[in-house]
Amino acid sequence: MSNDLQLTAADGFRLDAYLAQPAGAPRGGLIVLQEIFGVNSHIRSVADRYAAEGYLVIAPALFDRAEPGVNLGYTPEDMKAAVAHIQKHEKAPAVAYQDLLWTLINCKEFVFNK
Repeated sequence: MSNDLQLTAADGFRLDAYLAQPAGAPRGGLIVLQEIFGVNSHIRSVADRYAAEGYLVIAPALFDRAEPGVNLGYTPEDMKAAVAHIQKHEKAPAVAYQDLLWTLINCKEFVFNK
């Protein structure tokens, strides 16, 4: 089972994430990090494959603060758009690390509050 959800950072910012759950009890948990193309179909398929192997997987949309909804493919045009996005938002990677920390905290709460 998989679905989209939102995670909340310490400052109240809400970022999107993709959650893929195993059919039974999780063997463990994984965080799949997006490439510069966002949480696209490839990242979702990676999460789904690990969930099929028994892992609870979350893929946070780490660029949401700079530009919500980044979801690019792998065409030459998408590559140009991805590079332009990174260049336009110089602080995006640093802020993404903060949101990654909150992804870890949200995952812990998600797992133990179920």
